[in-house]
Amino acid sequence: MKKAFLILFVMTIGLSGLAQEEDELQTLFGKNTKVRGFFGPTLELTALSGEFSAMLGAGGGILLDDFFLGGYGVGLTNTSTLQEEVDFGYGGLFVGYTFLSNKPFHPGISALFGLGSVSSSDNVFDDDNVFVITPAVELEVNLARFMKASIGATYRFVGGISDSGAKLAGYTNQDFSGPAGIISLRFGWFD
Repeated sequence: MKKAFLILFVMTIGLSGLAQEEDELQTLFGKNTKVRGFFGPTLELTALSGEFSAMLGAGGGILLDDFFLGGYGVGLTNTSTLQEEVDFGYGGLFVGYTFLSNKPFHPGISALFGLGSVSSSDNVFDDDNVFVITPAVELEVNLARFMKASIGATYRFVGGISDSGAKLAGYTNQDFSGPAGIISLRFGWFD
């Protein structure tokens, strides 16, 4: 009887130990993932159709630790000869990763995947719906707990200009594709 009681006691202690090791819910990003967000303006300095151009936009997203996912929009802003002929803008998905984000200066990579249009300012040609892919590398600086600034370089790949649209006015995908310098401010919750 004592042996049976001892075996039952040991089994009860063992099972109660297993019961305390309940499986914890596992998630895709882990239980210590910080979820934060940001929003801010971006200035892009580039050449469109061989002419210096400025594009202004804004973007924002959700930060999951050092990875972010969000949206953006950008459009041609200066009053160059090009803008007297065309309007160009696009927007879409904004993704990226920041390395060593707790350091004052740190690198980051991002990419924009979007749709947009090249349209005639005076209806000379049909609008062209275009797709845009823009990978970028940046150097970001933490200015305050709620504000970051970055400077970087990007290359804009544009496709979709058709024979019945902007191409009629002599524009091609290459006129809107090319390198650019970018300057951004980001306001949000980074801590």
